[in-house]
Amino acid sequence: MQSSILIMPYMMMPDDYKVVAEAIYSALSHPKSFTSPAIPQGEPASIGGIWDVQVDYLRGRGTQRFLLEQAESKVRGAHQGEIYSGNITGTVHADQIMLRSAFPVGWNEIHYTFIGTVQGDSMHGTVTMGEYGEATWSATRNTA
Repeated sequence: MQSSILIMPYMMMPDDYKVVAEAIYSALSHPKSFTSPAIPQGEPASIGGIWDVQVDYLRGRGTQRFLLEQAESKVRGAHQGEIYSGNITGTVHADQIMLRSAFPVGWNEIHYTFIGTVQGDSMHGTVTMGEYGEATWSATRNTA
């Protein structure tokens, strides 16, 4: 019986370190430059209150709720999902909002980053959820 070595395409071969070393050296020797994004100017939109949130996932729709307190451009509060809930923090600059929260799910957490635009009693934008991908969201202020 003949023995063979199975070579997986994702494994490094003995001389592959040279290629890797050259790529790392090149990347670190010539770093790309990034400019800081412009922060929108103007009075922060008023977003304190209770917001009914709709998240449109790739396959389906979910409802959530934000309970937000605002101090100038700083935002904090609670993020309630259909099953889980967590704290939420963020900022609002002019009509641009960014909120972050995490839902503890078992021994794991689902991290949310909501980015969007405020228009009076409504907001909308995109939400990233780490390994769970991206979705769109919209919210209306609950005035009841």
